[in-house]
Amino acid sequence: MGFAVVIAENGFGIPVISVEANAPAATIAENGFGIPIVLVEQNGTPMVISGLAGIELSAASFTLGDAQGTAIGTLSVFGGSGTYTFTLTDDAGGKVQIDGDVLEVGATVASAGSFSITVHADNGAGSVFDRTFLITVIDTAYDPSLDFSDDRNSQYIPII
Repeated sequence: MGFAVVIAENGFGIPVISVEANAPAATIAENGFGIPIVLVEQNGTPMVISGLAGIELSAASFTLGDAQGTAIGTLSVFGGSGTYTFTLTDDAGGKVQIDGDVLEVGATVASAGSFSITVHADNGAGSVFDRTFLITVIDTAYDPSLDFSDDRNSQYIPII
């Protein structure tokens, strides 16, 4: 026997979560605030395992021209158990790669701007997560700040 989660508001803007029987076992739902709720069935009893679970990335940007293999950020799983293996289900055409738990600059040259990637985490014991991240490539050749020690960035105003 499985179960489902039903999320509604109680009229005061507070989400109410209820569990219904006869739905597929092992369900992932959201609590209305974008936070996943992982539900499993144990000995025929529905149980909420975690209100907060997913993949985190410590940093999501790198500099245009960074060499392949340059670290972008570290991947980790919160709310999970065991050791997770990370893979890319969408590497934006080779712009990024994973080495262990480190997201790195890939072999394909990226242009300045942003692109999406999708990371898959699996602990080999049935706990899996997928998350899409927005990665930003920063072009340091364009620096909008001005260096006033360089005369080309200074304006001379005559005082009369």
